[in-house]
Amino acid sequence: MEVTTVSPSPASPTEWEDLCETDVTNVAIHSVTLLVCLCGLVGNGAVLRLLSLQNRNTDIFDLAFADFLFLLFTVPSALLLLVEDVSCSHIVPLLYLNFLFHLSAISLYWALFLTTDISSTLDMCILCCRCNFPSACCG
Repeated sequence: MEVTTVSPSPASPTEWEDLCETDVTNVAIHSVTLLVCLCGLVGNGAVLRLLSLQNRNTDIFDLAFADFLFLLFTVPSALLLLVEDVSCSHIVPLLYLNFLFHLSAISLYWALFLTTDISSTLDMCILCCRCNFPSACCG
């Protein structure tokens, strides 16, 4: 009686290339981003609705609108990235995700510009009022 050993055949490198590995960190980051963006959309939507019912403060309304636009462009990209991470396949081409990113960046820069403009206007008003300069914003 002869003893023979049978060893499993080594797996070829091409067999393992089709396997999908879900990165838990990316899924968690995209999930939290999506949750924060959805909460921000609800909050900014409420601010826009409340300010449109009354005599609106244009500075706050503009900031809420710019933030709402940023979140509106960020939600689809976060959702697409989350679905791509979970399904392990590309849903949309990278060009479209890049376009969504640039749209959200433009709306973010717009919000930052509005914040800077409001801040500088308030600083000028405070300076004019404290120095007793005649100014339309002190009256």
